[in-house]
Amino acid sequence: MKVRRPRRALTVGARRHACAGLLACALVLVPDAAAPAEAPAPQAVQPAPVIVRDVEAGHWLYESAALRVEIYRRWDPETPLIWYEADLRCSPAAPLRCVLSAEKYPAKHLRRPDAIARQEGLIYAQTDDFFGDRAGSRKLKPGVIVRNGKLLFDSVYHGGGKPFPPLDALAVFPDGSLETFGAREYTGEQYLAMGALEVVSFGPILIRDGVMDARLETGYADHEPRSAIGMIEPWHYFAVVAEGRHDGSRGCGLRRIAQRMLEVGVTEALNLDGGQTAAMLFLGTQLNRTGKFAHNTSVRSVSGVFGLKEPAAE
Repeated sequence: MKVRRPRRALTVGARRHACAGLLACALVLVPDAAAPAEAPAPQAVQPAPVIVRDVEAGHWLYESAALRVEIYRRWDPETPLIWYEADLRCSPAAPLRCVLSAEKYPAKHLRRPDAIARQEGLIYAQTDDFFGDRAGSRKLKPGVIVRNGKLLFDSVYHGGGKPFPPLDALAVFPDGSLETFGAREYTGEQYLAMGALEVVSFGPILIRDGVMDARLETGYADHEPRSAIGMIEPWHYFAVVAEGRHDGSRGCGLRRIAQRMLEVGVTEALNLDGGQTAAMLFLGTQLNRTGKFAHNTSVRSVSGVFGLKEPAAE
């Protein structure tokens, strides 16, 4: 079982020492009552973000002081396969978060990914675990679902069998790290106690502690549209969405996704809901083409997305 190391807390003596130092600094810095007040320093003007939309070349870029999103479209003509790779560099001011389709009852108020992205002003968006498809089902379990530090669902499979999705989890922590966990490793309350801000449940795990999951050696090999996200290091993520179910792209198995993620240095990664759910969006526009399934060529309406946005203006 993977155990997160508890954050170190200041000892009482250390806290007292720190407080005494702050008090001394405050005493020194208090200006004389007769001294004239200084004019506030002018605030620096943030430069406009760099934005590139080159559909023909398959290159998209958004770069600002708080975050950087760079996406490339890739093509393998032999399979054939078209996929999109997103290099995501975030910061405490612009963290990776899960954005719900609705604040109340998101599982009952599904929305298209592009509608969510545009309303929320997301620079980057990617469909997540689509828990709303399983919530309330008599046969399916939603898994452990945490959004913005609140536990929404805590129901996983128990017993044998190989359910799909297996409901392995990916947790987002305040220090910018992502960690993967088996479906039954922790309860929702335990994730909250560890400080998890978001927990998505789908799976299987693709990479854990820098090692590809053994289940990918023999399973999950069907050629399907895929979606996955992983961490290279805290605040630096890598995401993939692969097209499928149309003549230009067959889709792929999960081993191929995991291998590519290992090549770029991903240490933790989870498979997300693929198929008609899979979508990667840049500034509110879906980049990947949704294939055909049951006579439907539209992306599904979902209960939420992963999202990145600029920090709110002060």
